[in-house]
Amino acid sequence: MSKLVLGIVMILFITACSNEQTTAPPQDIQPTLSSIQTNIFSTTCAVPGCHVPGGAGPMPLRNVNESFQNLVGVASVQIPALIRVQPNDADNSYLIRKLEGGPGIAGRRMPLGRAPLSNEEISAIRQWINNGALNN
Repeated sequence: MSKLVLGIVMILFITACSNEQTTAPPQDIQPTLSSIQTNIFSTTCAVPGCHVPGGAGPMPLRNVNESFQNLVGVASVQIPALIRVQPNDADNSYLIRKLEGGPGIAGRRMPLGRAPLSNEEISAIRQWINNGALNN
């Protein structure tokens, strides 16, 4: 009996110390760059191997200012005729197309190797873009 209890305690201890985090999407993402940065870019995009220096993503997205400079009004590397974030025009912003996996994208839907963003997350990004894509 004590071996069984010890085994259960060990399993609970190991799973509690796991590096994997399972988190639900934030429930109150605001359509501001600071909220999007905190709740989406920093946790989903600016992760090792992706949108950080030396990562597979063509531009780092580690903080609000860096994300603003690398997204708003900047041509896509994959399809230079498209702007990553076209202020006031989410439908023609390459970022939205990549997040939704829409037609006319190069490569695959973002984020690569992860579950797609929730409708709420994409909606907040769309609204931020349609509100002018301000550095707020």
